[in-house]
Amino acid sequence: NADGTFTVIGLGSHDASILYIPETHNGKPVTAIGKMAFKNCTKLYSVHVPEGVTAIEDSAFLGCTHLAIIELPDSLVTVGSSAFEQCSALVSVTLPEGVTAIGENAFRSCDKLKSMRIPAGVTSIEPYTFFYCSALTALVLEEGLLSIGQSAFGYCTSLLTVELPASVTDIEKQAFQDCKALTAVHIADLSAWCRITFGDRYANPLRYARNLLVDGVQLQELVIPEGITSIDTHTFQNCAITSLVVPSSVVTIHDGAFENCKQLTHAMLRDGVTNLGTGVFNGCTSLISATLPQTLEAIPAQTFAGCTSLLSLTVPGGVTAIGTSAFYGCSSLVTVTLPEGVDTIERYAFANCVSLTSIQIPEGVHELPETAFQACLALTTIVLPRSLTVLTGYIFLNCNDITAIYYRGTAAEWDTVLFDYTGNAGFGEATRYFYSETAPTEKGNYWHYVDGVPTAW
Repeated sequence: NADGTFTVIGLGSHDASILYIPETHNGKPVTAIGKMAFKNCTKLYSVHVPEGVTAIEDSAFLGCTHLAIIELPDSLVTVGSSAFEQCSALVSVTLPEGVTAIGENAFRSCDKLKSMRIPAGVTSIEPYTFFYCSALTALVLEEGLLSIGQSAFGYCTSLLTVELPASVTDIEKQAFQDCKALTAVHIADLSAWCRITFGDRYANPLRYARNLLVDGVQLQELVIPEGITSIDTHTFQNCAITSLVVPSSVVTIHDGAFENCKQLTHAMLRDGVTNLGTGVFNGCTSLISATLPQTLEAIPAQTFAGCTSLLSLTVPGGVTAIGTSAFYGCSSLVTVTLPEGVDTIERYAFANCVSLTSIQIPEGVHELPETAFQACLALTTIVLPRSLTVLTGYIFLNCNDITAIYYRGTAAEWDTVLFDYTGNAGFGEATRYFYSETAPTEKGNYWHYVDGVPTAW
């Protein structure tokens, strides 16, 4: 090297299985193991790296499939990309405290590596660093780590537990993909966990672990800490919580934040939350009740899809839209109250709500899309707004028990509504009633409200 130090570049003509690298060469220090220095040296079994070496460069031991023992010096600072990739005989590696950088793919496909502790000086775990380390069972990450790269621990199929420090702020997509053996994620700071940005659903180890432990105690009754302003995508997906309280400091809850929390029974979102992402409570099959804030602006797509235990819901007055499949498959939902501010109901919004007996569509809705109430098998009464102009086909597909339709307008106004009877047989056969504030004097079917209940005159 230009500074008078030496970098090891290979074995030359030797074919060794046990290798002791010298501290010096010609009286000068050896400071690095060079790029591809021992690449595909498949007979190497044991390597001693001397004190003074600060870098193991890219692909230095790539493909050393029989390398089982590697002794690293305290002087080591960097481990290059693919440095030990495909070292399939390595069982354990002790990284010195001085290591501050580990390159991508560094230990990829080390499929006998059982445990790993990342030193405190490492701030980022690069993409694919431990990809396909299928024997890795335990992982300890130290305070100071900021980010975990794409697929860093993907397909670590034996990984049982992960300890994440409060310093982590970003976990990229697929970081823990297919880590199906995970049983627990250990954290020390719930607020810090709430601030992590997850690249996708596979970035969060909770997808498989389900159990989130804070200071060693399993989290069940989740109260989001005051001061948190948003909850990121999939932050608590699959988590084994039983109840949830979201404080007024939270403004936004992103896609799938509580998706598939199958033990969650009660959720309360306090006033302050204005925006929900897609599928926030999707698949929460034990959710019985949810209290939503008056500040909420919409019920987006799949918000409560598959919440098969949800019995009733009052939609807050500030909501203007019910998204696609928002309540799809809420098979226990008997009543849902929609405020007058709702002007949009999307496709499949209440499809397969097989226990829903009645629905009042708010004034302001102009069109109902196809399949909005598909397979609501128990639906018997419907209140339609005077504002309605279009009823498309298949809105009430397989809703064959509808007996009464209460229209808020007159018979003449009803005749102006564009209605497609295709796939709406049950609706077409039901008795239609037209609104009259006072007792009608002429013949016909009329209705009014009695204590808020549609009632025929």
